[in-house]
Amino acid sequence: MEGFFYDIITEAFIRMDMRASWHEYPWGRCQVNVQCGEASAMISVPTKERLEYTVTHKHSFYMKDLTIFTSIDHPKIKKIEAVTSIEDILRLDLSVVTYVGNGWNDTHIKSRGIKTYQTPRLKNVWQMLANKRADIAIEWPGAAWAHIVSEGVSDKIVQTEVVVASMPFHLLVRKGELFVERLEEFDRIIVEMQEEGLIDEMVRKYVKVGL
Repeated sequence: MEGFFYDIITEAFIRMDMRASWHEYPWGRCQVNVQCGEASAMISVPTKERLEYTVTHKHSFYMKDLTIFTSIDHPKIKKIEAVTSIEDILRLDLSVVTYVGNGWNDTHIKSRGIKTYQTPRLKNVWQMLANKRADIAIEWPGAAWAHIVSEGVSDKIVQTEVVVASMPFHLLVRKGELFVERLEEFDRIIVEMQEEGLIDEMVRKYVKVGL
């Protein structure tokens, strides 16, 4: 396992004299596994629905900017680059491609009547966008570009400067887990790591926007 989320949580757990066993799943299954007790925790945004079966800490350890991507030769590219709100996406009749289990998209895009296409894995989003199966994707550049490059479509996709929203990421722990009792301690350590500049350093190790 690698990535700055892994590094952040692992370092916090080391300071708490704890260890964790990590498993990677498609996002929809990940949430189900936590909900039914097959997994103890997940890293995500603390939505109302997720907080029905999890508990979290006060301070987020990372804010993700959700940015619009489109195909490099999209006929509406100038209008897409001028988007300032979700209302603009609806007005321009743009379709969105995302991955199964993207709660933010369900709440803010799909619920508004914006046509949405879903794929089981995030990396597949970029093949669909490159093949013009949808007009735009709204994703975090830090994760997006690694997949765009690995899928061989970096010459077909462009990242705009349009940031639609920012999402706070937390550790969400299943209700009833013993670790719930240590979430305040975990939160203090996250703040400590932020003040040290360590989290920014970990993020810079991985995030290369607009390769």
